[in-house]
Amino acid sequence: MKTLLLVIFLCACGGTEKNSDPDAVATVEDVALRWGRAALGGNRAEAIALSLTHTELSAISNKSIEKADYDEELASVIDGMAREGRENPTGKVVSAKVAQRKTLPAGEKVKREIEIAAVVLVVEDKGEKHEGMPMFFVHLDAGWRFTPRK
Repeated sequence: MKTLLLVIFLCACGGTEKNSDPDAVATVEDVALRWGRAALGGNRAEAIALSLTHTELSAISNKSIEKADYDEELASVIDGMAREGRENPTGKVVSAKVAQRKTLPAGEKVKREIEIAAVVLVVEDKGEKHEGMPMFFVHLDAGWRFTPRK
């Protein structure tokens, strides 16, 4: 009887259950790779799903930005990547490398301590690999998210 109660208690508390959201535990490289492939491949919905929302930005940043301005900035980056993908359909994102990673302390820029990473996407085209410009990702409780802002 005690064993049964312990099993019920552990299941109810999630003691033996792993995190059901794979994005919450994915590495920044994995998220950046998925984001890059989605953006370059024109999958706007997935790229946006892997990006920082205005609500999330407002929750961590001390700087104020209008939602329409942020959404336009994000859309511009994603649409630019999609345009590059259409213009060069043989190019594929093959990996992502962290160029820099640091923790920003709560203060002037952010409301709470937050981890950020500059990630370089590596694109292969006709057997040659090229590194792109660093893209910025922030780590939230929900996992790593792309942001067009540093």
